[in-house]
Amino acid sequence: MSWLDEPDKEVWAERQIWFETLFESHLERCGSCLISEQASALCGDVEIAFCAGAWIAVIILAVAVIDSQLRETVSTGFKQNTEELFKLLGQNPKLQQLRIKRNKLLLISVVPVRHRQPRRPGPSPDLHG
Repeated sequence: MSWLDEPDKEVWAERQIWFETLFESHLERCGSCLISEQASALCGDVEIAFCAGAWIAVIILAVAVIDSQLRETVSTGFKQNTEELFKLLGQNPKLQQLRIKRNKLLLISVVPVRHRQPRRPGPSPDLHG
């Protein structure tokens, strides 16, 4: 399988059954819970990414689902970032770990490189004198 090929139908079906079983069992445990429209749509994207084996996309989309759900149902009007939203609502530390993992995948820390003049041969200058 090259990196552009989709998984075979059997693998896709196994992943889909696993995902839907887990999702349904969660809904049964939490009872009748309101899922926001945006979070519901994003859940479909998470399932497709999961079935395709696009694991990085699953992490990124999972955080988007949680963030969207919380903003639309629990904390409407909240304008701060996801980290602050999770803290405000006293969320499970595993959610913060997921958010941090997402950030590491998405955000590139660019450290500026100092352009220095090449050192001249000879003794180093005395910096303490």
